[in-house]
Amino acid sequence: MLGPNDLHPDDVAFDTAVRDRIASGHYRFGQALPSGLLGVEFGLESDQFDRAFRHLMRDALVRHDARGPFGPGYYVTLGTTSRPAMTPQSLSARRP
Repeated sequence: MLGPNDLHPDDVAFDTAVRDRIASGHYRFGQALPSGLLGVEFGLESDQFDRAFRHLMRDALVRHDARGPFGPGYYVTLGTTSRPAMTPQSLSARRP
């Protein structure tokens, strides 16, 4: 049984990949994440995005913006453009 702070087993690869991509600068501050492509890549249905993004949002790596500049979606809040880059080690330390 999962606790409220536990990462769902189906979301581990997704969470790791997005964190690594933010840390490497592949996804940058303010960028809209390609949720549809990520869903295809990791086998997520649209109703699973909130669950999959929950820990990234909790760690302030992404935010959901219903009125974002590129439409509703998830946007990077930490990255390499306007804020210091996160390293894989610092992101790993933030994982539950």
